[in-house]
Amino acid sequence: MGPLFTIMRQSFLLLRRDKIFLPAVVSGVMVTLFANLASDWGIEEFRKILFDVGALGFHLTGCLVATFWGTKTISEARTDGSLEIQLAAPVSRVSWLVGKYLGLVLGLILLWILTVIFWQAIMLANNFGLMEKPQLLFFAFQLLEWTLVAAVAVFYATFAGVTIALFATFSTWLAGLVSFPISQNLPPFVAG
Repeated sequence: MGPLFTIMRQSFLLLRRDKIFLPAVVSGVMVTLFANLASDWGIEEFRKILFDVGALGFHLTGCLVATFWGTKTISEARTDGSLEIQLAAPVSRVSWLVGKYLGLVLGLILLWILTVIFWQAIMLANNFGLMEKPQLLFFAFQLLEWTLVAAVAVFYATFAGVTIALFATFSTWLAGLVSFPISQNLPPFVAG
């Protein structure tokens, strides 16, 4: 358990100091501000536009960061040679991989917390009050989706290069997004 915790902590600290972290937080804030601004332009209900645009931005920001971080975490360790050094210590490959993934999840949780806090601040500024249970569940499921996309990215990065892993992760993510609307338009199965 000790090596797993050490690798998780190291991975989390590296991701928190990464060049992607600050732009991800800023983009999450900017998307929320844009959602607030766009809801003023619309004829529709202010709250509906705020949540639709904000939810889309929240979803895209988290999934893109999970994809980039997931592929970067594993692929960078292979290219800079730190993988061989870390595996030379008495650490199994499974512990190393799970530790890297858990560090990635901690980084995503930190990004999620910062974005949700800012989202709550926008809601309070617009006199919507505190988030209700359905809204909190929505954001919790978004975090779950981010961790799933990160797992897919780490999976592809274990056996493919950075470019292939990014492409495969984006393709899997896109297939997941379009599969539900397509399944709703298919005719029902008729048992014969």
